Amino acid sequence: MCVCSYPSPCPCDQYDTLGAEFAEDSNVVIAKVDATENDTPAKVEGFPTLIFYPAGAKANPITYDGDRSVEAMAAFIREKRQSAPAAKAETEPKEAKDEL
Repeated sequence: MCVCSYPSPCPCDQYDTLGAEFAEDSNVVIAKVDATENDTPAKVEGFPTLIFYPAGAKANPITYDGDRSVEAMAAFIREKRQSAPAAKAETEPKEAKDEL
């Protein structure tokens, strides 16, 4: 999970683009949190703040301090992730089959 903390209003459209980058990967969640209106899971000292919580090691979050381009943030997530990419589950119901 990657949590993007921002002030309201968020001037950071790249977080939406980052979410779209991983939209088909069920093992990556990009969450946006208005840190001025909500409690955050980690201490936020500046905006925008990007914190990555690796699968299996959520007690050890990694704060991203690199370039804020979508390409750089996506590369950081791919480098730090603990799981392999996974396809999102189908959202449309499957057709029922008769098994007589």
